[in-house]
Amino acid sequence: YYFERCDISGVVLTGGNDLVNINDNNLSMMRDTFETQVLEESINQNIPVLGICRGMQFIAKYFNFELKEIQGHVACRHSIIFDGQSRYFSQEEREVNSYHNYVVFGDNKDFLEVARTKDGDLEAFEHKTFPIAGMMWHPERELIFSKFDMQIFNRVFREGL
Repeated sequence: YYFERCDISGVVLTGGNDLVNINDNNLSMMRDTFETQVLEESINQNIPVLGICRGMQFIAKYFNFELKEIQGHVACRHSIIFDGQSRYFSQEEREVNSYHNYVVFGDNKDFLEVARTKDGDLEAFEHKTFPIAGMMWHPERELIFSKFDMQIFNRVFREGL
């Protein structure tokens, strides 16, 4: 409906509650169902998608990554290290916020795993073919939206096509 009636040029899958496979409630089920349709239509129309925290977890689950519970990643900050292969993320070490109880893991040859914590937990990835990226930190939770995060949005939504 939205793709037929609106001129959608990019999609952000936001943070929020857990995926339905983690928390089997009606809200999670409705959101996962809706976001599946949005992601599939975005892929069909080559529309860029950026997943933030839960959004990255959703993309990961859709593309058959696994999620595992993690401790010490709620309401804290930590450093992440980029591998330098990304189209969207810069190559510098950054400190980011963290508000999640689950981490993405697994091997998927269709994705570049572009940022990790010093402990090796995946913090950002991007699809090799489709304009799809995910990040586990929340730019919207910072007092001032950083230039670093603005560059990511610009790269995904302006250059991702």
